[in-house]
Amino acid sequence: MDRVFQAGPTPGSEGEDCWWIIDYKTTHADNVDPATAQSALRSLFAPQVEAYGEMLRKLSGADARIFAGLYYPRMMLLDCWEL
Repeated sequence: MDRVFQAGPTPGSEGEDCWWIIDYKTTHADNVDPATAQSALRSLFAPQVEAYGEMLRKLSGADARIFAGLYYPRMMLLDCWEL
């Protein structure tokens, strides 16, 4: 994982109610709409981030709110969801 931090429940929100796990991916495809590629990329990379989430949940407790994010800087795309 590239970043782990506490923040609010939406990207960029303040707070400490939720854990965020962000994994940077350098993947990109020329002439592809990032929104269209998002589903395929999530199915490819989500298992890795979700495994990190399982470890964090064991450390933080079963009630912890944990969000996963895949950030693709070359496509300027953040794909995030609650675990």
